[in-house]
Formats: sequence, structure tokens, C-alpha cells
Amino acid sequence: MLRGSTELLQRSVRTFVPVVEALVSAPAELWTLDADQYSDETIAAVWKFGRELRTPLHEGASDILVTKVLLGTMGCVPAFDTNFRRGFQVSTFGPEALRKIGKFYKDNAEVIEAHREPTLDFDTGTPTNRRYTRAKVIDMIFFIEGF
Repeated sequence: MLRGSTELLQRSVRTFVPVVEALVSAPAELWTLDADQYSDETIAAVWKFGRELRTPLHEGASDILVTKVLLGTMGCVPAFDTNFRRGFQVSTFGPEALRKIGKFYKDNAEVIEAHREPTLDFDTGTPTNRRYTRAKVIDMIFFIEGF
């Protein structure tokens, strides 16, 4: 989100201290939440935290910004950017869309699991034991679908 003429690009990195503080104080279960675990309770928790995250990001933070932060830090939801929303046929980040993602995972679990590639170690470039989250795989599927 730090590209072009965006307002965030014009700010000091210190602007993001409240965002980091909010992420550090997020409910612990969100750090391990993935699309295979979506339930009414977990959806409510991620939705509530997403709403709370808007304030430290900046006034009027978009669904795109909020979900990109959640995907990039916790990996618990896809990024609701233009391509994802078009491909997945949802208009906003919210409980209904998260339920739809959970159902999509359940209906396609075998294929999604088969495409959870290992992440790469930053220093060495070698594969780690950590694989892409299910939410990230779903994000990639529908980013391409909406492209």
C-alpha cells in the first residue's frame, strides 16, 4: 500500500507504531487462525479486530489496507483487493464474506492443501518448514481469477 501517491507513503515510519502496537495486542488466536478454522466465533474475532485496526492505520482505512495488513502479518484472511473481490464475487470484508471463504476451503480442501508451498528463508532462500496459509492460497487463487 506504500506506492504511487498514497498518503501513507508521505508519512514517517513512526506513523506505524500504533499499528504495530495494535498487532502485538491482538487476540492470540488470530495469529494461528486460518481458513480451515473459520467458525462463527473466529469470524467474529477477526472481524472485530479488523474494525479495531482501522483506527491506528489511519482515518477511513479501506478494506484493502486492513486485510493486506492482516494477510501480511497474521495470514488469517485473504487481501480484499480489487482482483480478489472480483474473482471471489464479494464486495466487502465482513462476516458473510469470511463464511463464504470458509465454505470454499471446506469444498476445496484437498486442492488447497496440495498448493500450500513452503515459505523461503529470507537469508538463505531455502525452503522452511512453514507453508503458506490456506487464506494466502485462497487469496492467490482469486487474485488470478479476478485479474
